[in-house]
Amino acid sequence: MRQKFQVKMALANVLRPLRKLRFLGYYFKDLVTSDLFRATYLCGNLPGSDTSIKVLFLGNAKQIHLVNDIFFDSSNLQQQDLGPINPLGQHHEHSYPELSEIDAVVTNHLFWAKPPKKGVYLVPIFLESMTPLPATIEELLPKLRETERRKIRKALKAGFEIEFAENEADYREFYDQMLVPLMKRRHDANALINPFEYLYTEAQAARSSLIFVKSGGKRLGGIHILWPTLAGSPAYFNKMGIIDEVSQDAAQFNLVNIALYYQMFNAAIQRGLTMMDLGVVSPILNNGLLQFKGKWGANCYDLEQIYYKYQIRFCSSKQHEILRSKYLIHREDNNLVATIGVTGEEVNTPNFEGMLKSSSFPNLKKIYLTYPDGKIETRCYSNPE
Repeated sequence: MRQKFQVKMALANVLRPLRKLRFLGYYFKDLVTSDLFRATYLCGNLPGSDTSIKVLFLGNAKQIHLVNDIFFDSSNLQQQDLGPINPLGQHHEHSYPELSEIDAVVTNHLFWAKPPKKGVYLVPIFLESMTPLPATIEELLPKLRETERRKIRKALKAGFEIEFAENEADYREFYDQMLVPLMKRRHDANALINPFEYLYTEAQAARSSLIFVKSGGKRLGGIHILWPTLAGSPAYFNKMGIIDEVSQDAAQFNLVNIALYYQMFNAAIQRGLTMMDLGVVSPILNNGLLQFKGKWGANCYDLEQIYYKYQIRFCSSKQHEILRSKYLIHREDNNLVATIGVTGEEVNTPNFEGMLKSSSFPNLKKIYLTYPDGKIETRCYSNPE
């Protein structure tokens, strides 16, 4: 058995560079498919603010969600297509004289190019969140913060029933009654919902599990996990859905959400896996989803095989207000760092410093605090609690 496992591990190590090469092929295919790269003008308000900002995006139109997540409240976002661009060329706002008072320009960064100049942020298109798994589910709770342990204990005391999907009809119920309603509630008109065929095929069902959480015999939510085909690879959290009735009740939603995550971890641990991939998140430190995954022990990674990155250059005095709204995670000297806009009143207060420390990740090497006058302070939390 041990020799068989060692063979699988050796095979996995051989195939990983090939996987990276495959992603490089996808990247170059995008570059030569020039109609994917377009100039887009976006205008809207910062989240939770009356401040209107204008952004010029010069990149892959399929990735415009990056700009939306970083800058805008999606409820009042407007965008205008300005036509195709050459992905290998140099572009800036002066190429579009019809535009005025642009606050930020987001430009595709070719992976072989030099790092941008100081003051221009190099941002991954997304971050991967990975959690190491202990040998038993009992060992998981002590690794989490006390607040999360309390939530898990509360969810377990709720007496939810657990059921595994058995057929296509179960997957269809999950898709129609849980996944799609939750996506629409979370993202409204910007919800990206793939067809049912992306979720269910016989081949994918054979290497995945769909776990339902029930109460009184009624299915409240489900979570879909893809199991690895190579030894040493992580399990992958694919999709989660919750019925609309539960989503409208914040307390009930939190209970079901926690219960689903717990059952996912339990299923992976029982299979003897050592790592859980919790999926991709936007490169925003105060992103609620990133913080939620961090509370389950996830670290954030900028994956080498994802070649897409973007440069963000601010062009107006609204830079500080934007960075106060969204805490931007970016690359510096091949490390992940974050920049936060702050005021003098909040810094060094117990609440603010506690927020910074609890928001950090082991892979986040520095957090820069930038003031309205341009002053910058640095915080380092190499071992956040």
